[in-house]
Amino acid sequence: MKRLCQLAILLALGVPVIAAAAGAVVAASSPNSATRPQLIDGARAAHKAGDHGKAAALYRRAGEMELGPALEAALALEEEETGAFAESTMHAQQCVREATADRKLPDRDRLLRDCQDLELRLVPRIGYLVVEVTDRPEGAEIQVAGQGTSKVTQGVPSVVTPGAVLVKAKAPGRIVHWENVEVAAGQTKTLKVDLTPMPDGSATLTAPQKQEIRAHYQRASRDYDLGKFDEAIDEYQVIYEIDGDPVMLYNLAQAYRLAEQPEKAIQFYRRYLQRSPEARNREAVEQKIATLEKVLAEHHKAVPDL
Repeated sequence: MKRLCQLAILLALGVPVIAAAAGAVVAASSPNSATRPQLIDGARAAHKAGDHGKAAALYRRAGEMELGPALEAALALEEEETGAFAESTMHAQQCVREATADRKLPDRDRLLRDCQDLELRLVPRIGYLVVEVTDRPEGAEIQVAGQGTSKVTQGVPSVVTPGAVLVKAKAPGRIVHWENVEVAAGQTKTLKVDLTPMPDGSATLTAPQKQEIRAHYQRASRDYDLGKFDEAIDEYQVIYEIDGDPVMLYNLAQAYRLAEQPEKAIQFYRRYLQRSPEARNREAVEQKIATLEKVLAEHHKAVPDL
């Protein structure tokens, strides 16, 4: 039944089945220039090969160009196959809303029925998480399992895939709060978060925050040692958001320098010195800044402005 549903949705997308293999080759050989039909062809070929993760990724890229109910339905089916039940539910719900509103949509009744069936099928496979920040500080932002803040509102249940759900909450002048929350299928769970005011230099971090810092630092160290500087940068930034340790500014500068991003490296070396006026390595840091500024100056001479 699910296969028939997938084929019907592909037809609604206007995708010739026989073109899928060619589309997959084009999408793979020139991923940055592939057209929407080529991406859809590639997604369909990936689905046929059983690579639902790749199919979902290609559908998402096609959706960045133009989404629409048929593509939302196809994406939701691939997400269901990969176990991303929350994302699948949200795309199925969006498909239902748009198909309901568009009475001129081709094959509207069948598409609406398929999306409703998928939404119902997912009900016992999802959970809900409600996040509430104590005293609701101005500018508070919440992320649940990587969702953008525009999708997460305090006190409103967020659809989540069962298991460990990562929650990030932050507000100006407060320490960033990270927490993994276990949510079971069919469960609605509420998490109350206290955002601690930013320390003047020596506030005690909570046990979960210390654990989170250790985990991110271990990953950053491994990435740094392996030369995966972009990944290390992401980890150092998270650590700095949690405890504001100026050492992370220095680590960020080092990673940016080795990633051959001199402007960013200079920016973070200077921030480090601003936050650590008594730094013992000030002279060495200032020398690094001078060297990088020289590199940039030579680069600008070699590449004149047009």
